[in-house]
Amino acid sequence: MKRKYLLACLLLCSMLTGCVSSTFAEDISLTPMAADDLFSARDTEFAWEERSVTEIVLETESVTIDREGVYLLSGTLENGQIVVDAPKNDKVQLVLMGASVHCESHAALYVKQADKVFVTLAPGTENSLSCGENMVQTDENNVDAALFSKEDLTLNGEGSLTLSAAGGHGVVSKDELKITGGVYTVTAAGHGFEGQDNICISGGTFDVTAGKDGFHAEHEEDETKGFVYLSGGVFHVTAAQDGISASGVMEVSDGTYTLLCGGGYEQGETRTGQMQGGGKGGRGGMPPDGFGGGMPPDGFGGGRGGRGGFSQWNGENTVPENTETENTDISKKALKAGGNMLITGGAFVLDSADDALHTNQSLQLTGGVFTVRTGDDGVHAEETLLITGGDMTIENSYEGLEALHIRIRGGNIALTADDDGLNAAGGTDESGYGGMFGGGDRFGGRGFGGMSAGNGSIIIADGTLAITAYGDGIDANGYFQMDGGYVTVCGPTYGDTATLDYDTTGEVNGGTFIGTGSSGMMAQSFSGGTQGKIAVQVGNAPAGTAFTLGDVYGKQLLSHSPALDYNVIIISAPGMTIGENYTISIGDASGTFAAQ
Repeated sequence: MKRKYLLACLLLCSMLTGCVSSTFAEDISLTPMAADDLFSARDTEFAWEERSVTEIVLETESVTIDREGVYLLSGTLENGQIVVDAPKNDKVQLVLMGASVHCESHAALYVKQADKVFVTLAPGTENSLSCGENMVQTDENNVDAALFSKEDLTLNGEGSLTLSAAGGHGVVSKDELKITGGVYTVTAAGHGFEGQDNICISGGTFDVTAGKDGFHAEHEEDETKGFVYLSGGVFHVTAAQDGISASGVMEVSDGTYTLLCGGGYEQGETRTGQMQGGGKGGRGGMPPDGFGGGMPPDGFGGGRGGRGGFSQWNGENTVPENTETENTDISKKALKAGGNMLITGGAFVLDSADDALHTNQSLQLTGGVFTVRTGDDGVHAEETLLITGGDMTIENSYEGLEALHIRIRGGNIALTADDDGLNAAGGTDESGYGGMFGGGDRFGGRGFGGMSAGNGSIIIADGTLAITAYGDGIDANGYFQMDGGYVTVCGPTYGDTATLDYDTTGEVNGGTFIGTGSSGMMAQSFSGGTQGKIAVQVGNAPAGTAFTLGDVYGKQLLSHSPALDYNVIIISAPGMTIGENYTISIGDASGTFAAQ
């Protein structure tokens, strides 16, 4: 495989041609969970009047409930607890109607045994459960929460519950945790809510401040458990670690989420970048004098830009590399799943020191509205990332979207990345400022990094994607293919960056692609495809300098004003035919080029 350098005659094209099937070979189709299988009728009903009720007024003594029934609790215990210790087949409903319980050395509400316990918050009532900093164990169970349950636990109702845990978690269920209503204010040294088998939420309002995760589901032995299902609710979470975490799969179909994790994006890993090389090359002409390189007599005017080596460059805030300066064992992600993640709806404001959306397997995004600020990746999937809908704005990130295979078939995405905009990783990331000349063959020889071609891939078939990246715009450690959609890439003019970066093939068969960035030695254009494309070197055009593309009949096909300085333009648009001539204009300068 050979790839041409940016030629002085302004034509930038790669010599490698080839064909990659337009089918989504690594596509996914995740099956949503069925809510009817997760929630029983009693989980979602708040009424209790139709049942026989036992009233308990809390005063000075702890209370133990030892049989099935509905219990109406009110009053205050200043240092006591409510214990449920009923036969294994019994269902117990606790209706809190102005109940306040504090236990200095144990859980305020302790479900030791039952079949299932329902905690219902009576409408219009305020209730509280709290525990002290040092928990004293009274049996074989490791009780470590203000509300601790060894059995299935459901929280519902239309009242409010304040949970305080100075030395533990807010709520823990060592079985299933279901929440279908209520208003919850949680302050906990550990997790806000924890469920071992799962956490399933269909409603409620949550204000959580946690020393660990806001919501945490984890099962150490069964991979089918430890999942999170969210179909509604309003979530305000400030967590020292993850916002919402599942060891298994995660599904979100609705709800409003404002998550601040690990102190926010400004607390992300500190990275520094450095590029070293020879002397700085000369600059070519700049409009209105003409594009660098010149193509007399009828092309762009101006002097020919020098090629030279890279000068030493030290990045500050916007040019990072993979140099860790803190303990990365502590996860500080907004939404994290050990299994697959499926998001079909919801409104999200995510601010995290680590990845905003993260899965150790595949992620499918079909809807939702996202505003993201992260100190690492906006979206990260170890396997396949499939986006078919939704609106996502990534205001700050290290890398915008990262997965082994990235598939974009819809949605509206605008992202800003300190390194790569899109990265099909396929291994250790050596792109942007993290490494030196890693990748496949360039300039007729092996890349200086000696790194073999990866097995990652990026395919864009539809949707709108606006990328501002200070590393590579689109980096496929494998192949890149564009079959549709509208994509703009805005990159810098310094460092070992490229608007496009791929190892094997880069095809364009449809859609609109407008890319600007560096003319450095890592620059690439498309290698093939059925749609025409043009790549030109333009000297040094300042940020905001508009350019247009027109056909030979004078019809303007598109216009674009990059937000950053640029040295090259790469364009492909519907209707562009290989072999036909098109005109690119910047101010008074213009040139005619044959689409490749």
